[in-house]
Amino acid sequence: MGYVYRYTEREGLQLFSETSASVAFEIHLIKTIDGSIIWRGFFDKTQKSLMEDVFQMSSFFKGGGKWMTARQLTEQGMNKIFETFPGLEH
Repeated sequence: MGYVYRYTEREGLQLFSETSASVAFEIHLIKTIDGSIIWRGFFDKTQKSLMEDVFQMSSFFKGGGKWMTARQLTEQGMNKIFETFPGLEH
């Protein structure tokens, strides 16, 4: 089961953005027999410029050193949360 809390596309050019892409979502793996949650993954990110948040440097360069789209942020988030999925080899 999944929930999308926010999916906002950035506005602007590839090297300049008026507004940033922003996504927040949650995924649950639920045991159908009793409804218990086996696993939960959560991602919430709004891209910021390096001037706003120097601590995002590694994330900024993972995105190619440019403003990302909401889809690219979502893909980054999926990769990150599935690192904790039980039984998957990384």
